[in-house]
Amino acid sequence: MFPLQVGHGPTVLHSTHDNLQWATRNLSIQLLPSHYQNGQLVLRCTAEVGALYAESTEAPLGTSRKEPIPERGIYWQ
Repeated sequence: MFPLQVGHGPTVLHSTHDNLQWATRNLSIQLLPSHYQNGQLVLRCTAEVGALYAESTEAPLGTSRKEPIPERGIYWQ
């Protein structure tokens, strides 16, 4: 199996009106059938600040199809 390749951009810091900060980062990853559980893709986001704070949330994404369905047709060589 090939090693998992994750592409990402820079972390962008944002400030709030009360001098707090939050960060965003864009990630891209090639999805494989092993990323799906029972036909459902689930995105999990986890935030940690040392040992002081940790929170995680999950969001189901997309359709229930496990893999793309190839188009049927006649192919000439």
